[in-house]
Amino acid sequence: MQDGLTGLLNHSAARMRFDQTVRAYDRARDKLCAVLLDIDQMTAINAAHGHLVGDQVIRNLGWLLKGRLRTSDIIGRYGGGAFLIGLRGIGMPEAYPVLDRIRHDFTSLPHTYAGSALNGTFAPGTSGTLNASFSAGIAAFPDFHGAQELVDAAQKALAQAKARGRNRIEQAG
Repeated sequence: MQDGLTGLLNHSAARMRFDQTVRAYDRARDKLCAVLLDIDQMTAINAAHGHLVGDQVIRNLGWLLKGRLRTSDIIGRYGGGAFLIGLRGIGMPEAYPVLDRIRHDFTSLPHTYAGSALNGTFAPGTSGTLNASFSAGIAAFPDFHGAQELVDAAQKALAQAKARGRNRIEQAG
């Protein structure tokens, strides 16, 4: 149920909780947003600094999401540097500024590391900071129906954000 790296819900648990929430919100006709976000250039971060540093960047984003979102929201690691978020009781107009503030704060957050993987070998004694960004896609219920349709729409919006230059949020529909 829990992702070992971030302490958040793992992929399966996040999808299960999101699916259950969508069914409940579908009956109540309440607002709900699905968000898929992904750390930009994660492969390059891992190549330049090693997977331990990449893991720290993922953990930092997980902690930021947990600290900034409500306990009623669904936050799960979807895989790699990707996260699935379910924002309960809010629509696109309310969700976008919340996520954009988190995006801005994450971009400004220095990720400190000790040691670095250079050319595939660990170089002790090196240290520094790096900055990272994420891109996200948002889809809103009831504009999209069903958990899979929401996630698919958020995924398409995420792909648009990546194609349009990264470090941005795109809205589905």
